[in-house]
Amino acid sequence: MEIDRAFKIRLYPTADQAALLAKTFGCKRFIWNAMLAERMACSLVIGITKLFMFNLFRMHCIW
Repeated sequence: MEIDRAFKIRLYPTADQAALLAKTFGCKRFIWNAMLAERMACSLVIGITKLFMFNLFRMHCIW
């Protein structure tokens, strides 16, 4: 029998760190929603149902 463990950690960032975290998570949320919208559009229009998020991430992050 395997026992799972969890740890709760509370962070107290400084004002600069909190601003950076908010900016980072805002960008992440924007990219995720854009990829999700594209995935839904592909499944509705083209009929592709197994377009993986990794492939969408590669398409959006061409540096």
